[in-house]
Amino acid sequence: TITVLFILLISLAGIERKGYLSDFNFIFEKDNKYLYSAKVNYYSKIFKSSDIFEFKGNTSKLTKHIEKIEFGGFNSKFANVQLNKDINDIKENADIYYTLYLKSYSINIYIFLLILTFILNIGNFYKLILNDEIIKYRDKLIFLSCLAVSLLSGIFIPSSLIGASPQEFSNPFYLILNNLSMSLGMFLFYPLFIYYLFSERIKNYIALLLIFTSFFIFINTFIMTGNYLNINSDFIFDNSQLLISSFKDIFMTLILIILSAVLIIFILKKKRTIIFINTLSIILIVFVFISVFNIYTIIKSHSNLEKSSSVNNNNNNNNNNNNNIKIFNLSKTGENIFVFILDRAVNSYWIDALDIFPEYKEKLDGFTIYPNTVSFSSHTVTIASLYGGYDYLPYELSTNGNYNIKDKHNEALLMIPTSLEQYGYKSSVLEPVYANFNGDLSIFKNYTNISAYNNNSIDNYSISKYLNKSAFNIDENNKINQKNDIIRFSIFRMLPINLRYDFYRNGSWFNLFKSNINSSVYYYAIFSSIKDFINIKEDKSNYYNILHNMITHEPQFFSSDYLPHTQHYPVKDEDLLKYKDEYSVRHFYANIACINVLIDFIEFLKINEVYDNTKIILISDHGAENVNTLKFTDDDMKFYVWFNALFMYKDFRSSGNIKIDTNFMTIADMPYFAVKHIPNIKNTFNNNIITNDYKTNGAYIVKLNNWDIGRQFNNNYNFSTYYFVKDNIFDKNNWKRFKMDSK
Repeated sequence: TITVLFILLISLAGIERKGYLSDFNFIFEKDNKYLYSAKVNYYSKIFKSSDIFEFKGNTSKLTKHIEKIEFGGFNSKFANVQLNKDINDIKENADIYYTLYLKSYSINIYIFLLILTFILNIGNFYKLILNDEIIKYRDKLIFLSCLAVSLLSGIFIPSSLIGASPQEFSNPFYLILNNLSMSLGMFLFYPLFIYYLFSERIKNYIALLLIFTSFFIFINTFIMTGNYLNINSDFIFDNSQLLISSFKDIFMTLILIILSAVLIIFILKKKRTIIFINTLSIILIVFVFISVFNIYTIIKSHSNLEKSSSVNNNNNNNNNNNNNIKIFNLSKTGENIFVFILDRAVNSYWIDALDIFPEYKEKLDGFTIYPNTVSFSSHTVTIASLYGGYDYLPYELSTNGNYNIKDKHNEALLMIPTSLEQYGYKSSVLEPVYANFNGDLSIFKNYTNISAYNNNSIDNYSISKYLNKSAFNIDENNKINQKNDIIRFSIFRMLPINLRYDFYRNGSWFNLFKSNINSSVYYYAIFSSIKDFINIKEDKSNYYNILHNMITHEPQFFSSDYLPHTQHYPVKDEDLLKYKDEYSVRHFYANIACINVLIDFIEFLKINEVYDNTKIILISDHGAENVNTLKFTDDDMKFYVWFNALFMYKDFRSSGNIKIDTNFMTIADMPYFAVKHIPNIKNTFNNNIITNDYKTNGAYIVKLNNWDIGRQFNNNYNFSTYYFVKDNIFDKNNWKRFKMDSK
């Protein structure tokens, strides 16, 4: 009965209906096209957006006077609508078409009722399939089922997660051992303890329940995996909206559960219990084998990291408790160059900021922004093109095939500091990306004019300052949070796909006691403290400073005050209306936060009288995937936001309101802009003049198959699709797509 009612409800909700728009707010008018924001209203009293139903508007089926419509917003549904008339001249309702689908928790209630029905009727299943063979192997089935789930949760899932990016976890073996001990308690010892408390009849019920549950968990973990993109070491997903399951996912899960249940019943009824014994034994062997391989990968990676951390780099002996850490240098009378690499900064949001906050135009004194800028790939792994310029492009290096890309990457990191050395420059580098492909700073040890640092030299000071605490230990905080979250992540992987979004709870993971020094807070604290790490000198020396920061890469906890928080606050509805989803809005907030920090940095330089003799470059390694912007409004163009990198430049003694330059640029222009005041300066590694004219005929951009540095090849980057673009990147006719023949 419940299933029939459920199917009937879904069927009726899916019928397309008419609604209408009201509460119009004028946005702008251009060429007799009128853009408004409006609220969705319904003719139906039952089938409307509610606690039960979610709204889905039809953007392709348009009524009279509506030329284009985009839906968005939370709770009450809103739309941006383009009309061919002023709304005051339209007398009839502006009708729209929509369908509904059940909200996830409505489906969760149905699934809960199904499970409850199964448990209440387990006696009937017991009578249907119970036989002497099941009773004979019952204890072994219980033990193997519980042990398989324990190893899955305790060692397989965490070792797979950590093994994918070992360098992000400072205490991987502690995490795995702690997680294994907790999993053995929850999924092996407690169930067995409960099992042995009951009568023989109840033991049979428990045996059947655990067999079904274990295979249900395997289906969730290995078949209904979901596609959630990246998760960082704070256990924060890049885009939590991807955790919301579709009806297709839920339907597929139900089908798989039903089929597996039928198969299990059939096998047990045919007295083939030994099949389960053998299957579970094989699963256990596979879990152990893969986990051992993952642990070997982690050991190897951390062994390399320990070797690199033992290298005592030039001037890299600062104490974390020292409140006067000086990493960078600026001279009052010499020449200073300061380069900020802002990972995943979105150029379009900086252009939007100039319209939303007109005061920025004056405060960004002397800068020029280049909106028509591309990166050379979709991920940070090809950042050599930014550090080293046109001698280090990923497509060209890969198709040549004669270069070792790790060696070329290290060379790119060193290129500008070594090239500037002969002109009297000393260099400071913070967080050089993928040094030696494993964070190994030893590549700088033989260069006396270069000081290189990782974030751990300044992170405790930065966090303490931002949180207004006298002292803070980021390592200890991370250790506690990771220990608490990794078991929750294992459970998350084993849960049905429709429960994962609610279990994640915007990164809180149902952890009420979490001290959430998340990645948004971490990178903002470091970036906003940069001025505290600068030593202003009276000498006539020249200095080159470059840092990499992830403030724009980790937007999840930024709020509408353009600051990161330890809690997850909702975004503004008007921002959702503009950028369509929370993922895009938080990226916008993070980019605005970055601008505010930059303006504060500018004021610091002016107060210390080093602004005019300091050249400043802000650049990103690439744009962001799947964000909505006001520049790439065409659905066919949205993908290219991923390659639209930030590029801003202030030359020596440049002043005045910020300028917008629409010339075609790439991130490989950075080295040329950094050193162009020195005529004919050359790359010390190949004696080529550092130039920016390579892009005249366009640029080849690769779409990597994997972001992981360890998944690239020795002599080429891992890609099979690439693009060619020239001139105006906002014109889709200027983009060409190609497939690479890997042979």
